[in-house]
Amino acid sequence: EDRQIFPHLTVAENLEIAAKLGSDGRVHWTPERLESVFPLLASLLRRSGGTLSGGEQQLVTIARTLMGNPDVLLLDEPSEGLAPALVKALAGLVERLRAEGVSVLLSEQNVRFALRVAERAYIIDSGRIPYEGSVDALRGVNLEIREGDFAVLVGPSGSGKTTLLNMVGGLDSPTEGRIWIAGSEIGRLGKAALAQVRLRKIGFVFQEFNLIP
Repeated sequence: EDRQIFPHLTVAENLEIAAKLGSDGRVHWTPERLESVFPLLASLLRRSGGTLSGGEQQLVTIARTLMGNPDVLLLDEPSEGLAPALVKALAGLVERLRAEGVSVLLSEQNVRFALRVAERAYIIDSGRIPYEGSVDALRGVNLEIREGDFAVLVGPSGSGKTTLLNMVGGLDSPTEGRIWIAGSEIGRLGKAALAQVRLRKIGFVFQEFNLIP
């Protein structure tokens, strides 16, 4: 999570100090192989670590770790603090690692990023793993509430329960997917029509009481 780039060393030197043999006594990752997998790396070799952007630092951190020829690569929230465009680029880097056959265990809060790059998922809640399996089961999830239904959203703080309710209630807009209320797609409604749907169709008890004192 903390990239720990040596700011006064060049990128080439950052890579060099991490080089060691793998557990089988062989060298699987060299600067040349890293440059072939991550073409951007070649243009960074002479630059000092302190001049790199966040996305470039993340690339160098991953490359430096691979110079140690590990059996498995642990990634601790690599998308943390990166702009969306850099997160997308990082996903491309991780996908190339997967294509190279690298074993990776990723710890991540960014669900969209994680679902794009991973093959299996382990959902952790208060030290327990309530779900493990293919990430395909977590893609394209549909939630439907019929008349008379009583459904519940269960998850730890920060998992997105209130955000989902806000989107269903028309207070927030989803970045992907669609929400339908009584035959009307919320994302296609104008402000006036959306206000009517919220007024007539939705009762919202907020997390904060919002009483008029």
